[in-house]
Amino acid sequence: MTGKFEIYATTPDKAKKLAEELKNRGVENVEVKSELEAWAKEQEHKVEEGGGTPELRIAFEIDRARLYAAADRYDEALETLEWARYAALQEGRLELAAMVDEEINSIIGLTPTE
Repeated sequence: MTGKFEIYATTPDKAKKLAEELKNRGVENVEVKSELEAWAKEQEHKVEEGGGTPELRIAFEIDRARLYAAADRYDEALETLEWARYAALQEGRLELAAMVDEEINSIIGLTPTE
């Protein structure tokens, strides 16, 4: 089953364009890799500007996972979310871990089965 996964990033237009590039050209493409790194750096800066709270860090990782899912890169999306869940649990933030679990379930629902 293939579906579209909505990106709710703080820069939705840029993230949607990046997801399309990632899907069409792959992360190995130098330009795409550079754009992905720039997007991540921009988002990390926003997290830091906001105080670097666990909520902001987890929200950024969810946005990153959504970007990967929108590009049909489900393995990367799930790896990102598993890291986010681990981070939330390390912070003792069960509500954040539950939010991440919901995202994981959403992405698993999109993952094509063989």
